[in-house]
Amino acid sequence: MNASRLTQGLARRYQATARRCHWWVASRTGYRPVVKTYGLLRTGTNYMTRLVEINYRALCLGAVEGSWKHGPCAYDPHLKYVFLVKDPYSWIVSFLEWERIHGRFCGRSLSEFLATPVTHPQLRRVWGCEDVISAWNESLRSWKTLSETDNVVFVRYEDLLQSFERELRRVSESLGLAQRGSRLANLDERADTWNTPKPRKKLSREYYQNAEYLREFSESDLEMMRQRLDFDLVRAFGYRLV
Repeated sequence: MNASRLTQGLARRYQATARRCHWWVASRTGYRPVVKTYGLLRTGTNYMTRLVEINYRALCLGAVEGSWKHGPCAYDPHLKYVFLVKDPYSWIVSFLEWERIHGRFCGRSLSEFLATPVTHPQLRRVWGCEDVISAWNESLRSWKTLSETDNVVFVRYEDLLQSFERELRRVSESLGLAQRGSRLANLDERADTWNTPKPRKKLSREYYQNAEYLREFSESDLEMMRQRLDFDLVRAFGYRLV
């Protein structure tokens, strides 16, 4: 390793340590709320984090600060938590597209994806899940154990798209966040604008609001979803089996 790369590595490590100290002190002294967002991949975690950052006087933790935002929650009573939930049908379609973009799934159909072991290695490892349906079940089952905790709020992705102001006000009231300005600001484009191996589709709110993703499922796919989804979880979050 040359001197330049060593210096860069030490600088990144120093910055990460300094930031950890900053949010630890902020959360313990109460001078600024510290917010961590959790949710499966493709559920709007980046969107929610950006909305909180631009609209409220709060410090938002990054994807791996505290713990990986797509994995089990490393609960800290001094932090504030937002959990993003997405309809299991729309989530599976979104996650399938994401795994295709990154070359982790090369199958032709949604049916294959449902029957294939989870293609995202870290997601598979942290939840110990055998397929995408069990990934939804296991993650929501784990996070739901915190649903009655004072410093925790759950937000459905579909509700956020339908009325971001209503959902943000619910988040701020639940977590005690102070608003920055007189009006709440939304985002017009995706919050995750980084480059991907293949072009991504433009965000369409109507796609979710009109449940257009259901057209991707065959009748046998729907039957598998009915058999494998945890009905109690589906109902608890206000969704339904199709």
